[in-house]
This record gives sequence, C-alpha cells and structure tokens, in this order.
Amino acid sequence: MIHRRLKWIMPALLLMCVAMSAHEVQARTVFITGNELAGWMKGYDIQKRGDCREVACRGHATSFVMYVVGVCDANLVDYPIPGGVTRDQLAGVVSQYLKENPKRWANPASMLVTEALKKAFPKK
Repeated sequence: MIHRRLKWIMPALLLMCVAMSAHEVQARTVFITGNELAGWMKGYDIQKRGDCREVACRGHATSFVMYVVGVCDANLVDYPIPGGVTRDQLAGVVSQYLKENPKRWANPASMLVTEALKKAFPKK
C-alpha cells in the first residue's frame, strides 16, 4: 500500500520542485546593475568633493545613497549595522568596495551592496 502511494508522490514532488525553481528564476529580475550603481557612485564622489553643480550629479548622488540605504534596510538580518552608522558612512563603504572591484560591476547592484556591507560589518 505504501509503495503505491510513493509511486505518485515522487513525480508530484519532482514537478513541484521544477515549478518552484522556474518561479525562482522569474523572481530574479535585475533592475539595477553594478554598472548603473557605479555611475551613480561617480555623482556621489563628485558631490563629496564639493564639485557637484549640476542637477544630474546631485540626482545620481542621492540615488546612490538611497539605493544603498534601501538595500541595507531590506537586509538588516543578514548583517548587523552598528548603532550610530550614518547613511553617508554606508555609502562610503559601498563606494570603496565598488572602486576595489570594478570587474564585478556586471552583477546585480543589490548583490554588490550586500557584499560590501557584509565585508564591512561581519556577523560576530
């Protein structure tokens, strides 16, 4: 009796796994790449130097900081950010990581931000 039940359970489980993996692939749409984030980072760096006079530069700087903060807020469980760390410090950590890893810019921006923050604020 148990053998008969297993006959249809195994194919059903396999079908469920395939369906879930297909759904997982669809859920991984990348909206912002590391290349785009690096472009925003350049506006952020210009603003930090005080040379940002164009609206586009300020927009890129703001987009960079807010993207970093958004990824950080979405992943607080993954890496503990110490109290007192500012948005600008988070952006500085990510900016430095991007400069040190230009070959990784083709990856999703959220992945790069997460890697940078995990490296800077490892779990204890």
